Formats: sequence, C-alpha cells, structure tokens
Amino acid sequence: MSPDKLGWSEAVAALDAMAGTRVSIRIVLARDPEALVAVFHGNLGAATHDKKPSSLWPLEGARPADVERPGVYLCEADFEYAEIRAGGIPVVSRSNVLVNVHP
Repeated sequence: MSPDKLGWSEAVAALDAMAGTRVSIRIVLARDPEALVAVFHGNLGAATHDKKPSSLWPLEGARPADVERPGVYLCEADFEYAEIRAGGIPVVSRSNVLVNVHP
C-alpha cells in the first residue's frame, strides 16, 4: 500500500476522529468522481457495530423509528482504500463509489 493510502484501521480511526463534527457526506461514482450520487448533512456520531458486517457512523438527528439510519456505512469486505485529501477530507473507496466526508 502506498504511503498516501490508508488501510482499514487507519480509515476507521480517521472517521472516529471526526465524531461530533458537522459534516457533509458526498457519495460519487468511482469511475467518474464528478457524478454525484447522494449528499447528506449532519453531525457525525460515534461508530456503532450493530449493523454487521458494517460499521456505522450515524448522522445524529435521525428519528428512532426510521427504517435505516443515515450515516457512513463501511464494511471491511468491500473496503478498497482510503486517503486524506486537502482540508482533512477522508475519502473512502468502496466498490463502485467514493465516500467523501467533508468537515
């Protein structure tokens, strides 16, 4: 792995360090990073591990009755790599999408 690429544990630590921060989560196509798929805003919560096999960093403020909690879901099985871009933005490559977490 090149020095600028992060492995699984470093990616988890980067997201853990953002808990409590107001963020924008941008999901784009890996093959075309300008092709926006979805955007979510909120305060990033601490990771939970009750959605196996994924870990979830929830966006706080979701109603408990919501079927799915908004946030960042990562699964080690389809994790490819992560990197920290200018401005301290973690970007995670997961299958066919890139997940950007902008503070």
